[in-house]
Amino acid sequence: MATKSSFFSIQLTLSPTTNLGALRSKISNIEAPQPLNRTLPSLPSLASSLATKDSHPGSPQILQTPDPATNNVQVQYLRREVSAKNVALQALQRDYDNLLANASFQQTHHPASTTGADAPSSWAEERINLQYQVGDLQAQVNDLIKTREEAQKESIASRNQYLQIMSMSSQLQTQTAADVKRWQAEKEEWEKQRLNLLRTIQRLERQVRRTGTGADEDEQHVDDGSVNHLLRGDIEKLEQSCRFLENRMRELDQETAQLDGALRTALHISTSLREKLDQARSESRA
Repeated sequence: MATKSSFFSIQLTLSPTTNLGALRSKISNIEAPQPLNRTLPSLPSLASSLATKDSHPGSPQILQTPDPATNNVQVQYLRREVSAKNVALQALQRDYDNLLANASFQQTHHPASTTGADAPSSWAEERINLQYQVGDLQAQVNDLIKTREEAQKESIASRNQYLQIMSMSSQLQTQTAADVKRWQAEKEEWEKQRLNLLRTIQRLERQVRRTGTGADEDEQHVDDGSVNHLLRGDIEKLEQSCRFLENRMRELDQETAQLDGALRTALHISTSLREKLDQARSESRA
C-alpha cells in the first residue's frame, strides 16, 4: 500500500496541475497514513471475554495475550480497509487520467479556446468567411441553374429542328422513290417504243427490197423519207426526255447531298447540346 501511494504521488508531481487541486486534495486525504495504534471497533468476542474476566473481582490482574481468533478478525478487518482504499485510489487514478486526456485533447484540437478574449473575434471572422463562401456557392448554384435552363431550351429547339429535318428527309425520300419509279416506268415505255420503231423500220426495209419498179421505188423512197422523218422526231423526243430525266436525277442527287449535310449538322448540334446538358447536370449535382 505504501509503494502504490508513493508511486501515485510521484506521478502527480510530474503531471500537469491545471484545475486539479480538488482532486489532489481528495487523493491526499485518502492516502494520508493512518496511525498504527488507532482504536479498533469493539469486537463481540473480545468484549465477551473481557466481561467474563471482570466478573471475578478476586482474580489477580494478569496481562494476557490476545488469542489467534481475535488476531484473525483484526487482520481481516484491516485487509478490507486496505482493499477499499485501493479501490478508491484506482477510481481517483482513472478520473485523474481522464482529466489529463481531456485537457491535452482540448489544447491540441482547440487551441483557440485557450486564447481568452481573442476567441470571439476569431469566431466572428470565421463566421464572416463562411458567409462569404456560402454566398459564392449560392451564386455558382444560380449560374448552374441558368446554364441548365439555357441548355434545356437549346435542346428543345434543336430537337424541333431535328424533327423538321427528319420530316423533310422522309418527304424527300418518298418523292425520290416515286420519281425513280416513274422514271423507270418511262424508261421501260421508251424502250418498248424504240423496239417497235426498229421493227417498223426493218419491215419497211424488207418491203422496199421486194419492190423492183422505178415508180414503186420513187413511191417507196417518199414513204421511207416520211418514215425516217417521223423516226427522227420520236428519237429527238426520247433524247429530250432522257436529258430531262438525267437533269432531274442530278438535282435529286444534289438535294440528297444537301439533306445529308443538314442531317449531319443537326446530329452534331444535338450531340453537343446533349453533352452540355450532361455537363450542367453533373456540375449541379456536384
